[in-house]
Amino acid sequence: MTGAAYARIGKPDQIDRLIAMCAGLDLIGRAELLRAVRRGEIGIVETARDAVVPLRVLERSARPLIAIVGDDDYCSTGPSAWPATRRLFRWARGAMVHATGADVPSYQMAIGMALQCRH
Repeated sequence: MTGAAYARIGKPDQIDRLIAMCAGLDLIGRAELLRAVRRGEIGIVETARDAVVPLRVLERSARPLIAIVGDDDYCSTGPSAWPATRRLFRWARGAMVHATGADVPSYQMAIGMALQCRH
């Protein structure tokens, strides 16, 4: 994938629909992240493992930002093969490589870490 597209979702009704969809699909960890976005605590940027997050997206975030790189499709490569890794590690104040499923406690920990690393 070159120049991967991404969507900006920031309107409360959009976030509410995503939370409802995630809850309906039993994606409770993802719903937890989205609730923190809805409360205005964090932002989320998500990209495929073969894409790079634009630097302007990372630098212009007014909130602590959690970057999610999907690598759980049974073709996993790990962070060393992601084009986004170098940029994300230079930009980030903290990092968590998480590979145990989208559970609520892990995402609550990520939210807490992001809030502690506030700019």
